[in-house]
Amino acid sequence: KQWYQRRVAITAGHSLSKECLDPNAIVRLYWPKTKCALIRDEVVLVDSPGIDMSPDVDGWIDTHCQDADVFVLVANSESTLMHSEKNFFRRVNAKLNQPNIFILNNRWDCSAGEDVSTREEVRSQHKERTIEFIVDELGLMTREEADQRIFFISAKEALKIRLQQSDGLSSGYEERYKEFEDFENRFEHCLSASAIKTKFH
Repeated sequence: KQWYQRRVAITAGHSLSKECLDPNAIVRLYWPKTKCALIRDEVVLVDSPGIDMSPDVDGWIDTHCQDADVFVLVANSESTLMHSEKNFFRRVNAKLNQPNIFILNNRWDCSAGEDVSTREEVRSQHKERTIEFIVDELGLMTREEADQRIFFISAKEALKIRLQQSDGLSSGYEERYKEFEDFENRFEHCLSASAIKTKFH
């Protein structure tokens, strides 16, 4: 049993593995609270297998998302929001009342080789299109609020910094890491606000 659990964990965490779990399978990972301040207050993180991995998106939302306080979309910053990502949040918005949404544009370190003007132009385009979707189409918040929910980060770099590994960090990593920390702070504040609202309503 212990060998099977270890094998499942490796399979689930390796994107190049030929083995795959059922989209409805659940893998529970127990992480020491002493290593992550965010989960000390009974916070449970649910990671989906990918929003376009299962045809029964509505069923997945009903089963796993009804009590969710916050949704975090980790998008690929090398493209703007995809149709499948937008469609997922359309369905979430139809089923849940005013869902809290954060958008992480990951792999932003790939833009390090671009000149500053091009990088800023791409960033502005991504942010504007995301704000239009969140505000104008979904009607979840104001433009000012949406502007505080969109981040450009590199998860790989953030992990390396936390592990104190300096190899492979691209130029400008300090700014991307600072933005990742900003996301963490805003995410934690949002969870706290949601918990207070739930307690007194």
